Amino acid sequence: MRLDVRKVMSEYTLATTLLFKDLPADKLALLEQECIWRTYGANETIIKFGDEYTDVFVIFDGETHVLNYSENGKAIDYATLKTGDLFGEMAAIDCLPRSAWVTTKSPATIAVLSGELFISTITEHPQSALNLLRRLSSIVRKGNEQISNVRLLSAEQRIGLELLRLTGAEALGGKSSMIESLPNQTDIANVVGLTRETVARVMSKFSQEKIIERKGRTLEILDRRRLQELAIP
Repeated sequence: MRLDVRKVMSEYTLATTLLFKDLPADKLALLEQECIWRTYGANETIIKFGDEYTDVFVIFDGETHVLNYSENGKAIDYATLKTGDLFGEMAAIDCLPRSAWVTTKSPATIAVLSGELFISTITEHPQSALNLLRRLSSIVRKGNEQISNVRLLSAEQRIGLELLRLTGAEALGGKSSMIESLPNQTDIANVVGLTRETVARVMSKFSQEKIIERKGRTLEILDRRRLQELAIP
């Protein structure tokens, strides 16, 4: 559903996003006026694999999945994007068809920029371009890490590393021990390249060994040192 710009801008601003936070106030205001603001329900498709338009999307509320499907129809979850994240920038940059699906995980409010507006903003403002390069570099590094994990690590190591990552702290030396909104076992399985049954078995083992404790959608890491020993080669 398309939203009224004036109403939305009283609640949201592009200044809260990493990519556009360094824009001058006047340019930021113009950019927000040019955006189309939309709301989506849970489990709605925003981008389909192969779509040929170049719009860029910024999440202001809610979560989305970036995923693809195998030949037998199994979903392969690449990432979960949250408030402040953006997606669709690759098509705006290279003008090629979309390389993945994006669906909402929860109800979401999203700003939509045309590909032309996105590119002109980036080329006119070097700091925003640098912010974009840093984001793309982070995506490449994470992809390399996931490929390495799938090829070299055991199931316990993959799941342990993913749990450490989900705490929002660095795997080495991080202090956070809570995951407030734990993804379901299918989502974790898709991220780490395992079956849901394997994830369930390993999570049960971690619980029995008093390494983790789950309460609803919240998971507490009770023994972070032990989990690090299991997860980090």
